[in-house]
Amino acid sequence: NDVLYGLNMNKWPATFLEYVGAHFAGKIILKLSNSEEELERVHKWEERKLLEAKSSVAQAEPTSFPAQGAWSRSRNRFPNRRDGGGQTGNLIG
Repeated sequence: NDVLYGLNMNKWPATFLEYVGAHFAGKIILKLSNSEEELERVHKWEERKLLEAKSSVAQAEPTSFPAQGAWSRSRNRFPNRRDGGGQTGNLIG
């Protein structure tokens, strides 16, 4: 419960703060309005804010590539060969 361990909300992205607000609104909406339609509307809003927060974090991260499979890795055994190691440079074969 210290500012150095995540409670400094100024360091959080704005999209995440909006999601947190939507989450807590979903917790108290039935006590305030007593309406199932309002609860459903707030839950949809919360899901949208969560999606926005996740996408903004994903855009801030560097590009990542999936791990190379065994078949493609075996074709790239020789780093200077781009043809997969076949005999394309020799007419004899």
